[in-house]
Amino acid sequence: MILKSYFDSVVVRDMGGTPQGDAVARALVSGYSTLLSVNKLYNTLKGEMPLSKEKLIEMLSIDEGSYFYFPVEIFEKSERKRKVNPKKVYIVDTGYPMGLGYESSISKAMENVVFLELRRRGYDTFYWKEYGKATGAEVDFVVSENFKARELIQVTYAQDKVDERETKALRKAKEQLNPEKMTLITWSYRGEIDGVEAVPLWYWLLSL
Repeated sequence: MILKSYFDSVVVRDMGGTPQGDAVARALVSGYSTLLSVNKLYNTLKGEMPLSKEKLIEMLSIDEGSYFYFPVEIFEKSERKRKVNPKKVYIVDTGYPMGLGYESSISKAMENVVFLELRRRGYDTFYWKEYGKATGAEVDFVVSENFKARELIQVTYAQDKVDERETKALRKAKEQLNPEKMTLITWSYRGEIDGVEAVPLWYWLLSL
């Protein structure tokens, strides 16, 4: 109830207190830890209420400026490619989805928590996706310095074992980016898989 009241009194108010502002903010909450396509969001919302694409972009900018959500770009040296590709969305508080009645997802919440911690630590953070493949491999985070990949981080809700696709994506990204380190953040599994260090989320959060 407290988070819902914050959402209504602070977030939506920042967006002008309009139904459009409420809808845009809710879309960000429901789609957190996933890729955001402005065109898809616009096409969805324009059928429900009067909304121009320019107004939608303005509202997204307001939400970003108020630190309600954080867009993460694809790892590309080309600024044009970074701008034209979808961005991943992370929100300031993982309690908002439950506060607004959306289905809870531990894996999405874990990924969001990792992003917030990377941001707190001051790292430049991107995501990586296999070029030219709509369903290609994807790595959650590329920690970089001057667009040199320092670490690849994949987040998974793994307890007793790790799905092969998680390490496969890291290995594919390694071929292209040649990072210094690869880390798999799990729920409780700890070990090493094909040169990838797997650590529980709680352990990673407490590490320096």
